[in-house]
Amino acid sequence: MRSWESVKELQALCGRLDFKHLHIERKLLFLSKMLGLKNDVVQICFNCFNSSSECCALRYDYDINASRCSAVAIKEKVRYEFRKIAIAAV
Repeated sequence: MRSWESVKELQALCGRLDFKHLHIERKLLFLSKMLGLKNDVVQICFNCFNSSSECCALRYDYDINASRCSAVAIKEKVRYEFRKIAIAAV
């Protein structure tokens, strides 16, 4: 076992995320909040990002559609993926 793998496991067992997954969670929450805004410029920016390869990869990796998921669902899915990675490393 590598030394950082035990840290990931401890983070997962404490209900915390590593930086990578925390960043992804915040990005997905931000995107889901952007959808609720009525600003035309924001909607155009979101639509451009929504068709990008980065957004497609996020949706595929975490099985999340930011336009249909609640904040609670997004958090649960990202935390589940992190726990799966962290505990599988043992």
